[in-house]
Amino acid sequence: MQMGDLAYIPSGAYLYKLEGLVPVKWEELECPMSLLVCGDNARFYKVFYRGSIWHGYKEVMTLLQRGEK
Repeated sequence: MQMGDLAYIPSGAYLYKLEGLVPVKWEELECPMSLLVCGDNARFYKVFYRGSIWHGYKEVMTLLQRGEK
């Protein structure tokens, strides 16, 4: 996935707020969501959630729609 793609994240998945590599806040999704991908690193995709950037594990996300360039 790349910046601008739309990702599906299932219910029960966790999203994390990171400072460096340390999680400082996390939230379990109660329902499935489609979120905008804002970037990635080795283990996580960065997604836009509740007005800020959160991180979710790559293996739990599925590409829904390719962003336009």
